[in-house]
Amino acid sequence: GEFGDCIRPVRTRNLLISGNETFGGYSSIRLNYYNHDVIISDNYCEASANDIGITMGLGYDCTITNNICKDSTGQHGYELAGCHRTIVDGNIAKNNIKNGIMVDKYSPPAGANYEGYIDGTLITSATPVSPLDCIVSNNTLDGNSKYGIKDIETINILYSGNTFSNNGINALYSSGSTGTQDIKIIGNNFIDGDIEYVSYQFTATEIGNSFDKVKTSAQYPTLGEPRVKSN
Repeated sequence: GEFGDCIRPVRTRNLLISGNETFGGYSSIRLNYYNHDVIISDNYCEASANDIGITMGLGYDCTITNNICKDSTGQHGYELAGCHRTIVDGNIAKNNIKNGIMVDKYSPPAGANYEGYIDGTLITSATPVSPLDCIVSNNTLDGNSKYGIKDIETINILYSGNTFSNNGINALYSSGSTGTQDIKIIGNNFIDGDIEYVSYQFTATEIGNSFDKVKTSAQYPTLGEPRVKSN
């Protein structure tokens, strides 16, 4: 993995990637462009040098579970870029140079080689795709240099049961626009840090989260419970 990605499937389905150990590489495990029904489980990914530990672009109906991604010197521990109905559950993201988990909007590069279909829609470079109907749950986000989780222009995403500690800027960041709707932040443990909203959020909901400290914020969710310090 010194000069490229350690593992890089493209346009696959019904694939299991499990039990691997990767060191270095551009990314440790990269699934770009229209993979679906893929399970990525029980992998150990350390020190991706230029990009991300485990990254998935424009995938759907996939599961990323019980992996460890740590010490990336490129970007994030994990990334969901324009993915639909993907579950990220029970993983560890530790000491990555940017964010623990990045969930963001994505458009493929120009060219027919990068075009494909998601849910019957042709995706081209002119088609920005927001993550849709994904679940990010029961993950441990510790010591990442920027945010534990960073969410950009997602639709109907659930963040549940995650534990945040020692992340550099803040615990969870969500940047909205007119395309961002129905983010739910439920039952997470904020050992330190808080939730940071930037721009407008449609029906953001917070319920049952545990905070060690509650910071003053200019923006709060539309729905849910008041944000209070845990006992």
